Amino acid sequence: MTSTTSTFRHRLFNLISILYFAVLLFFLFVGFDRSGKAARSGYFYNLSLEPIAPFRFDGLLHNPFMLFQLGNVLAFIPCGLLLPMLVGWGFFRLTGAFVAGMLLVETAQMLTGLGSFDVNDVVLNTLGYLTGYLAWAVGRKFGGPAFGLKRAAYTAVSGLLLAGVVLSAPSAAERLVQGYTEGMTIGLERLQPSGASIRWTEVPAADLPDSSTTDEAQTSKLYAWSGAGTQTLTYELDGGYIRFHAYGTVQGGTGGGIRFILDGEPMYEFAYAGDNGDIFDTEKVEFDVQGAKRLTLELMRPGDGSEGKVLLWNAGLVERKH
Repeated sequence: MTSTTSTFRHRLFNLISILYFAVLLFFLFVGFDRSGKAARSGYFYNLSLEPIAPFRFDGLLHNPFMLFQLGNVLAFIPCGLLLPMLVGWGFFRLTGAFVAGMLLVETAQMLTGLGSFDVNDVVLNTLGYLTGYLAWAVGRKFGGPAFGLKRAAYTAVSGLLLAGVVLSAPSAAERLVQGYTEGMTIGLERLQPSGASIRWTEVPAADLPDSSTTDEAQTSKLYAWSGAGTQTLTYELDGGYIRFHAYGTVQGGTGGGIRFILDGEPMYEFAYAGDNGDIFDTEKVEFDVQGAKRLTLELMRPGDGSEGKVLLWNAGLVERKH
């Protein structure tokens, strides 16, 4: 390796490191509308550890909690790749410093009002860091001490494999420990909710706003709201289901929406506003309900009270089967 090549790689590495940590600090203290959160009064914190959500990529974009956890892991994998080369400390010293640093970041977010102290963030960030560190260690062991193409290849391949293991482990552990399999899918129209009266109608699938969302010739479509304001529908689950899925949109009027709430925690929401007669997009909704006791649907009318309806179809709950 020539001196010129070595200098170029060193400068490129430093540039990548500066850019990465600048972007990371931006999202830790500026992004996600943190300035708006700073106006809140009081300190916000969470010291209760929560289980890592089993990642299911087919429903990832429709489960904000799962997407949030995934981002907290993936965003810190580069830390495990870059810090050993930047600092040169041993594993235990560097890992201890990383955890201490994350605790300081969480504390700073809480004290400044730019976020909250959440012990789960520290765990997920550390899991991402460890994934990157192991990939770095594998690359150094099998690719040699000098950082060239061979070492980069070993690091990249091991990083992808380790990330796959990390992301699939919660789902595998859940099935191993809880010993359940997926049972039948129960259509939401077959369950009796508490709250407002609703009407399910059997319609040809071709009449749906997006007929590609079902393979059935006939499907049950929910027409919701006939009065003003918000309707609330509550379904008692009692821990007997593992996943909820549906398609939905708003039809007629000037908009509206629906919020899906699981045991008091919002899981997903879609809402539209526009001119009377606008055609709104179709939403795919899917999230885990494992162990949940209650599913609540809040159907929201537009503020002007115009006529319209929330449409929901192919809505079902997958049973938990031992």
